[in-house]
Amino acid sequence: MLIVNARFLTQKITGVQRYSIEMSLKLKELHPGIRFLAPRNIIQHEIAGKLGAERIGFFEGYFWEQIELPLFLKRHAPGSILINPGNMAPVFYRRNIAVIHDMAPLRHPEWYSRKFSIAYRVLWPIIGKRALKIVSDSEHSKKEIIELLKVEERMVEVIPCGISEEFSINPGTNRPNEFGDYILAVSSIDPRKNFAGIIGAFKSLKIDNLNLVIAGSKEKIFAEQRLKDLAGDDKRIFFSGFMDTDELANLYSRARMLVYPSFYEGFGLPPIEAMARKCPCIVSGVSSLPEVCGPAALYCDPYNQKDIADKIETLFFNDQLRQTLIERGLERVRLYSWEKSAGALLRVAEEIIKR
Repeated sequence: MLIVNARFLTQKITGVQRYSIEMSLKLKELHPGIRFLAPRNIIQHEIAGKLGAERIGFFEGYFWEQIELPLFLKRHAPGSILINPGNMAPVFYRRNIAVIHDMAPLRHPEWYSRKFSIAYRVLWPIIGKRALKIVSDSEHSKKEIIELLKVEERMVEVIPCGISEEFSINPGTNRPNEFGDYILAVSSIDPRKNFAGIIGAFKSLKIDNLNLVIAGSKEKIFAEQRLKDLAGDDKRIFFSGFMDTDELANLYSRARMLVYPSFYEGFGLPPIEAMARKCPCIVSGVSSLPEVCGPAALYCDPYNQKDIADKIETLFFNDQLRQTLIERGLERVRLYSWEKSAGALLRVAEEIIKR
């Protein structure tokens, strides 16, 4: 039996949760008999309904995942393969397929709380040694998993992320444009996404009537004092807050460009989403992003604000380059599909079952 660890249904949606939701919905379509087990404190009720998620146990968080979930499996579903899409897996259950998106908590612990970093530093090596298979989003992440978790190459399977059908089907222009002429930055708010670099580069530009829209949690943005100080009272900088898929498609469709100078990525969903909406992209030339975006993006040095600003000006004033990147982007997104990714994950599970 195949079971998915659906703890992600209890969490706010960022990149890992979006991956888990999209992959789970396709897994359900391709394998209707798959089960989804979650704690009782579900907040993503609509998704839980679509998946037919089962609430088990009385606790939540790590305790549910590490104690209650494996106990339930051993008692009620012995021998089941557990797919864990959210960077973590129960260490006391050995029949795991663990999806590890990147090695950021080990590579850059300074970006996280001490408690969070310690948990991953302790649990990940155990999961790496015990899992039946580790799935990563990119060759870049695979290399880091092998290096840092000391696992054999054959234990790690690369299955790229997909792109939501809404970004290809939804016209995304059915809302008024309240931001004028703008460049766009999209991500969860954490230090590795380099929002400080985006704001600094934008404020150095000498382009009239151009705005910057940052799509992400307003609360988290303003909880980070440096971003608050950098933004100041600049009327050209807008914080749109969390966006659903339709709102995000609209933002991509109307933006002059997406600027994504992240310091570190295991994959990087926003650039390929933007490409599907004919939005040209400037991305970092580091970690997984060159692998994911290929020739369909303009690359910048995320540690150099002047280079970020120069690339924005280049793309803003060069219509031929802009059109080339749009065309290449539409070709690039054909490589990525949640259906293909879910199918690949199912094949990994089926090979394990056969063995």
